Amino acid sequence: MDKKEILKKMKALTSKTVDQGATEAEAIAAAYLLKNLQDKYQVTLTELDVTEAEYVEKVFKCGQTDYTKSPLHPVNHCWYGIQTFCHVKTVFTGNRISLFGEPHNVENALYMYSLIRNAMDIEFNRYMLTSEYEYERAFVSPNSIRATFLNSMAERIANRLDKMASDSKRDALRNTPKASDGTSLVVVADRELQKQHKVKWPKLVSFRSSMTINSGTAKDAGRSAGDRTSLNKGVGSGSNGSTLTLGRG
Repeated sequence: MDKKEILKKMKALTSKTVDQGATEAEAIAAAYLLKNLQDKYQVTLTELDVTEAEYVEKVFKCGQTDYTKSPLHPVNHCWYGIQTFCHVKTVFTGNRISLFGEPHNVENALYMYSLIRNAMDIEFNRYMLTSEYEYERAFVSPNSIRATFLNSMAERIANRLDKMASDSKRDALRNTPKASDGTSLVVVADRELQKQHKVKWPKLVSFRSSMTINSGTAKDAGRSAGDRTSLNKGVGSGSNGSTLTLGRG
């Protein structure tokens, strides 16, 4: 019997309770057998939660407009930070993005994407009302100013998300239970996500996106906007019992 079969059997045994219709004798026998399996094979039910996790895919457009061939919105430059922080994988096809991961993580990533995109658009609209923007327009095109501001803001938010993900993983490695072979379940979950992602897209090719960030007040203003955008976790459905929220600090 391999580990996955053992874990499934253990899961089935946990359902044999008096509340679920089993007799007291059956419940006691199931509990005894469960303990024997845990001791014999040195496995835990938490491993089953990781290795048998459900994975979903959601596809949506990330263009600047609803037009089919619209270029990607600058929030695109935040995706690496979002996927690292939310424990999902992303695949780009034109201006369409496929999100892959456990359902609650995919929902968190979609939620964060929407909030960051809205925050970026709002911040740039505010910047357009400033004297700095009016001054810069005398030397630089409006499109270039917009690209610089939004790309600078996206870069800053992505870097912050990446650091937050690293800090969160470091804490999780210290506090999360370990699998039967001594590996942290955080690492086990990451490996399983990678494995399932590769099964779904076996011939995937990675690429690097480029961005335009010119010097000037738009660059500094965009970075400042990325700094003051608050990235916090609230109570909800995340993998650690939380849902991501974003607002201005």
